[in-house]
This record gives sequence, structure tokens and C-alpha cells, in this order.
Amino acid sequence: SMADTWKHPFVYRCWNETGGSGCDTFRIASPGTDGVLSDPSLESYETGSWQLGEELDRDIVFGPGGAVQAPAR
Repeated sequence: SMADTWKHPFVYRCWNETGGSGCDTFRIASPGTDGVLSDPSLESYETGSWQLGEELDRDIVFGPGGAVQAPAR
């Protein structure tokens, strides 16, 4: 499996937000330096960013359209 910079496996989740069958959205996440996801379902992350080098325990999350929560560039 693929791992992040801290050697933690990436986590992938897919679910349906429209009430139909199958998946219509997804998220891929790195749990950061602590290896613990704030939301294991990956569904409740708010969109946001922080300064690179700060908050290294914070989860990095991507979904359709790009970053949901990630360090600012």
C-alpha cells in the first residue's frame, strides 16, 4: 500500500451523498505525524488550510476537485 511522508498508510473512503446506490464522492487522507485521523469516516472535514510546517498532526485530506484540508502553498 502507499504511505505518506510519515510512513502511515493513506486512507480512502467512498460514499453516496445523493441517496442513490454506489459512490458519488470520495476522500483520500493522510493522518499526519500522529498517525490518527480526526474523522475516520473522512466525511466531516471542513475545507481549510494552514501554514506549511505548522500543525503537523493535522490530517491532510483530498476529495473531488482537490484539497479539502491541506497546508497552504
